[in-house]
Amino acid sequence: MHFGNTLLPCDAPWSRDRFSISDLLVESDLSSFLTSYRYEGFGNAPGEACAHRVPYVSSAYELYDAVYGRLGLRALTLPLDARDSDPSPAWTAKFTDRIMDARRLRADAAFNFDHARFHLSASAFATRLAALFPGRFPGEVARIVQPETVGAQL
Repeated sequence: MHFGNTLLPCDAPWSRDRFSISDLLVESDLSSFLTSYRYEGFGNAPGEACAHRVPYVSSAYELYDAVYGRLGLRALTLPLDARDSDPSPAWTAKFTDRIMDARRLRADAAFNFDHARFHLSASAFATRLAALFPGRFPGEVARIVQPETVGAQL
């Protein structure tokens, strides 16, 4: 299976010559979002991994803690610095230990799925929205929490 820059959205119809992010993650043992100090990217890779019950490793990019780290998700994060130096031998050893422990990876992925679903799912968002604006969006909030409108995993 080949994945390139033409990944389809997760809800796109399956095609023989194009695949979705879901297709990629279903076949993955580990997702990584390792980036440099100066390039943060969009940071959705950890959330996608959680939604698909795939363990992940990530750089500790500027907003990682604000979005994922504050939730207590279980992942090894690579510290970043302005020099974009190589990972330390200690971090590399932790990374090796982590990826060699299949049981821990599965447990971390299950924990992250449950935690992310509680904090980041569409239904969690709808609940917070309804609490912030009582009676303001009744139809929209009800539609958001319907199972068919929630993402495949979250």
